[in-house]
Amino acid sequence: MKTHRYVSAKRSWLVLCCVSVLTIAPVAVLGAAGNAEDQFFEEAVSQIDGQEVINRAEIVRPRRMAFLFDASAAEFSEFDRLMVYNSILTAIFDANPQVVILESLETSVPPTFEDRQQLARQIDADSWVLVMMNGTFDNVSFYTELFDLLTLETFGDKTIDTGLRLDYRVLSRGFWDDLKNGISENFEGVVDRQDVKITALPGTEILGISDPAIVIPEGGPIEISLQSPAVYTFKAKLPGYYSLVDNFYLGYDAYDLDVNQKKKVVWGAELGLNNLQFLDLQGFFFIIPADFFVRLGFTTYALGIYFINDGLYLFRSNPLSTVQLHLGYYFFESQSFLRLYAAMGIQLRIEHREERFGLDTTAPAALSFASGLEYSFPGRGFRLFVEYNPLLYFPKDVEKFRQASFPSKYIGNENKIPGFLFTDNVAFSYTNFVVGVRYFF
Repeated sequence: MKTHRYVSAKRSWLVLCCVSVLTIAPVAVLGAAGNAEDQFFEEAVSQIDGQEVINRAEIVRPRRMAFLFDASAAEFSEFDRLMVYNSILTAIFDANPQVVILESLETSVPPTFEDRQQLARQIDADSWVLVMMNGTFDNVSFYTELFDLLTLETFGDKTIDTGLRLDYRVLSRGFWDDLKNGISENFEGVVDRQDVKITALPGTEILGISDPAIVIPEGGPIEISLQSPAVYTFKAKLPGYYSLVDNFYLGYDAYDLDVNQKKKVVWGAELGLNNLQFLDLQGFFFIIPADFFVRLGFTTYALGIYFINDGLYLFRSNPLSTVQLHLGYYFFESQSFLRLYAAMGIQLRIEHREERFGLDTTAPAALSFASGLEYSFPGRGFRLFVEYNPLLYFPKDVEKFRQASFPSKYIGNENKIPGFLFTDNVAFSYTNFVVGVRYFF
């Protein structure tokens, strides 16, 4: 007799181990793979995107210099004006390989600095070379100026009084060398950058737009300078809040980046159908927001439903309800729309007959295993789920448990019950599942 009990106990533990492995292990393995993938993604964002930003910072664009020429105060023929204009353009167009000369849209020079700046912006110039001519062809003077719109610096502003008659030979023999040297020595290629003001909760880590990652200080927003124009993809992380992956376009103006962070869920409620027949109600509390949870709820078998011929029918079942308590964990990142989870806990069986209310005498408790898949709608409040929930009972008497729990009409051939496996002291329900909806907040 003792040997028989010893063998039965060994079988029970073997069944328990098998159920644990088959129910929870696959979900844990998939979840670990998903978390590893998420970790790889985070490293890729922080390293690859960060490196991309560094590469962008090394891309130097040429300067764009507007050529402003004004001969309106000079008594020159149209041919002479054109000759002087072309001589200047010929001298300066290759003065500096990092400067592109752009001809002005106007034939005269605006009188004020603001108007000149506006004219330069019309052709996307960031500097100008200005030549103003005065006098006659026999006694001409020039005013020259180089201006950098990025640094607001002026170079080579001076007046040239020739005191001699101009002709093409004079203009072509180094007459414009000072202007040419000024362009060559004072201008170099630039990296366009704009200020970005990042507003997020203190402690937020911003990955992907710089290396190392940016951490928002307690004092509030932080300002950084980034190359523009460019599209930046970033990831914002803060414990207790959902990670956010987003992008923004940085153009030629300063940009305010406001990171919209949402707090992770702490509470939740579940409404489901056990085996598509029996009402299931559960409540959630997340010990680790959105990840590690404790779940408490009940399922009643007193009333069930059937779907027959596209119709819904109610039927009375056993005067039995169960109370479940689970500890579980969600895999994959909390902001994922699809998440796997696994849980394990205990189920208490409560009978509520007219003559008795209390724990079921045949099998008062069972070990409950759960693994499921959950889909989150945008906004992360409502979620659909399907859950596999095998149960392991340890009845005092297996045969009495069978007789009390299942009417004889549900027992198949050879005294078997569909969806159940039995040993001498263990009953295993392996077809139990739940579908329903959850709301987390």
